[in-house]
Amino acid sequence: MSHNNHKVNKIKRVTVEKRGLHPSIVKMIIFDLDGTLVDSMGDFAGVAEAVMHKYFGIDRQEARALYKKTSGLPFQFQLKKIVGTHPVLAEAAAEFEANKLHNASSRSFYYDVIRTLPLLKQYGYKTSVSSNNHEANVRAVIAPHLEYFDLVLGYRDGFLKGRDHFDFIKQEFNLEPDEMVFVGDSLNDFKKAHEYGMPFVARLGTFSSQEFDALNMPLFKINNFFDLIHLLQGV
Repeated sequence: MSHNNHKVNKIKRVTVEKRGLHPSIVKMIIFDLDGTLVDSMGDFAGVAEAVMHKYFGIDRQEARALYKKTSGLPFQFQLKKIVGTHPVLAEAAAEFEANKLHNASSRSFYYDVIRTLPLLKQYGYKTSVSSNNHEANVRAVIAPHLEYFDLVLGYRDGFLKGRDHFDFIKQEFNLEPDEMVFVGDSLNDFKKAHEYGMPFVARLGTFSSQEFDALNMPLFKINNFFDLIHLLQGV
């Protein structure tokens, strides 16, 4: 490596560490599922808009926007934020989840994810999935690539993505928050990582670079998982 390249890499490393991520001590990478590992958010938005229109009479375009705005939460929690207490809320959420489970096996990982998961394991990282998708759905989607994950966590009553999952991972692998990094695609994913004191990497797509920038908070943005390798390894 030339002197100039070494100097540039040193500057990048210092900049990264000032923003809360210390690549040299990261041991665990926690991934959100939908929109991060799997190209599914467009399909889910279509299902959500249909369900919200059917049960609550919400305009389809508005329903899609509301689904995106509240993404990162279990759908029943999204509905509570959108319509409040409602007598058919549970029925609407059940229809949404049933549709997701029916189509779980047809959803595929992003190409860049498939290419880089083996590299992350070669570099020695532990990897986990933390999703607010129901656990049966999560395991159905992860099944073809299960060998690349040390732990897979989905939504159960009283056990959600965020502090519940992060505490479990922390205790299971004897880690500190700064030894873990959360990779997600939503503003709510960032909020969960930030509240836990964990570095966050945003996969752009569901939300734009400008939408994450508007948070005015320390985070990192990637377009694909090759960028994640570069962020963590400097290669």
